[in-house]
Amino acid sequence: MSILLTGDQWFRGVHEYMYPQDALQLVFKDFPNFKTVYDVYQSVLDARFNHTFTPLEQLINNYKNNKTEMDTVIKTYKKYIKGIKAAFENNASNGRLEGTNRRIKQIGRTAYGYANSMNYFYRIRIQLHNKFILKQQFLTFKV
Repeated sequence: MSILLTGDQWFRGVHEYMYPQDALQLVFKDFPNFKTVYDVYQSVLDARFNHTFTPLEQLINNYKNNKTEMDTVIKTYKKYIKGIKAAFENNASNGRLEGTNRRIKQIGRTAYGYANSMNYFYRIRIQLHNKFILKQQFLTFKV
């Protein structure tokens, strides 16, 4: 269980100062199902931030249903376990592609549409490619 230890804080519902982990213990005492869900959630976060798939796989395989929403989450994890494992093993990111898509959408937003679609494609090429590529390929571009 990893909690940010920032010192004691005022909790309105309890009307006193306490540490966050003490507040969680109060909630866990009254709602035992919440404790199991919280522990599973923290285990998933730890596996994700430590880039280790084995603890997550053990958690998924050893999970016992407790009639909470976490049952649905674990069922979904079991269904897509191969893809989740591949995501842990591969450090590839689609950030560059998402950035390109954002820039293309921004061109469309600022232009309010182009009457000639070729001008739209030319504008995308100008925005996304460097000068040297443009000099070589700009005039030979066909749609």
